[in-house]
Amino acid sequence: MNLYSAGVVLGIAAPGQSQSVVASTNFGEIRSREGALLKYAASDIDTIINDMPTNIEGDIYEERLYNPTKVLTLEQIYLLTNKLASYEGKGDRKKLFTLVFAGHGSINDGALELSNGTISALEVFHVIKEAYEGCKTRLHLDLILT
Repeated sequence: MNLYSAGVVLGIAAPGQSQSVVASTNFGEIRSREGALLKYAASDIDTIINDMPTNIEGDIYEERLYNPTKVLTLEQIYLLTNKLASYEGKGDRKKLFTLVFAGHGSINDGALELSNGTISALEVFHVIKEAYEGCKTRLHLDLILT
């Protein structure tokens, strides 16, 4: 059964701003989790999005950002949410926004690390709320962090 009238998926691969710490051990070099390589973060979002099951009746919009800036990320969240808000679905089924983030959170507050700054959960909430304002159907938000 399809639960949603439309959906968007935004995948964000962001290695963060920190540099990995490399240490030599008896087993070779090991790297800390900070400053993940972009190719691994990109592979994570590609795999998750490609294997994602769908229970959406109408259109599905998809966007992937690789090492984006804070401004670009917030703009895409706004544009995709606004696209959902203006989508004319059947009946009153809710709409789905899935945000997939592969990268690191800030040590201080857990905000998502991007190429030139961080985005907090509160910032994401405010952008989605503003873009979806006035839409009569519910919006379901899924957040997948890897």
